[in-house]
Amino acid sequence: MYGSLNGNICVSSNGNHIGIYATNNLAKLKDSEWFSEEVYVLFDSTKNIYYVSSKANTSELYNSTTPSVEKRVRRIWP
Repeated sequence: MYGSLNGNICVSSNGNHIGIYATNNLAKLKDSEWFSEEVYVLFDSTKNIYYVSSKANTSELYNSTTPSVEKRVRRIWP
């Protein structure tokens, strides 16, 4: 299970520097396990993407033994 990211975030700037304060933790979403989760991706003939989590104890429609799947990170940071 993923750790909580709940809390309040305060971002401030004095014009030269940016400061961040958080009531729960300073974990960045882009660095979290949830954000970097890997999934199996399968494209159909119309380029639709089907995917499910590759985590254990979930019902997977596709996994590493499914023909023509690619393992990718679910989310990417711009």
